[in-house]
Amino acid sequence: MGFFRQRGNMVFRAFVLSLALLITAGTAIPLVTNYTEAGSGKHKNFRKKSKKFKKYSKMWWRAYHNRLRKKKASEARKRIMRLRRTRIANKLSAQITNQNAAEIVAVNPPIQIDNLFSLIEGKVKNVLDGDTINLEIKDGSVYSIRMLGIDAPERQQNFGSQAQKKLSDLILGKDVTVIIRKRDSSDRFVGTVYYGGQDINLKQIETGMARYLQINGYEPKEGDRKLYEKAEQMAQTKRNGLWRRQKLDFALTSKR
Repeated sequence: MGFFRQRGNMVFRAFVLSLALLITAGTAIPLVTNYTEAGSGKHKNFRKKSKKFKKYSKMWWRAYHNRLRKKKASEARKRIMRLRRTRIANKLSAQITNQNAAEIVAVNPPIQIDNLFSLIEGKVKNVLDGDTINLEIKDGSVYSIRMLGIDAPERQQNFGSQAQKKLSDLILGKDVTVIIRKRDSSDRFVGTVYYGGQDINLKQIETGMARYLQINGYEPKEGDRKLYEKAEQMAQTKRNGLWRRQKLDFALTSKR
């Protein structure tokens, strides 16, 4: 009887010991498990499988539209980031360009006239008559500009005041661009005036406020000659401006 009792105690102890080992192993194994190897869903590379719905069912269409919305939102975010990067790059480029331009202006005079055409930008300070203006640039210098390829009446001549007023309405006090061709004997710069993308010299001819000038040195550049001539013919046909009178008290003066 004592033998069976001792045997039973040994079996019970072995059972308790086995149970304790199992509990210990169950607690320790998850702590040392590498989920990359184990393939657990807790790993960062784990991707949850999307649910599969019957094609063209209500749930399938809902999932489809959700995917489209996410795709569009992602593309919009990428587009915004591209625009931001472009704006930053343009801003930096503009700053560099402005610095370089300031350095160039400091070294070179505002206008240099040689055999090539030169460009100048500024505000029209005065309109002297229908084909001559005073241009003020950023540093405060003022230049007299004789408009190339046109000849308007003097202020004391017939239609002179109208031609001056028309030119004033177009560009007085406005920022214009002038392509300079040369400097004449009166120390004026001869060139073509542009404002808002329009050739103001041509505009004066079209409105009948000036004639097409073909004197050597004052004629327009080769590509514009036919355009100026055609504009003058059209103004004559329509009797615009100074062409309203058949007998013109208007001649080229010595200042040209």
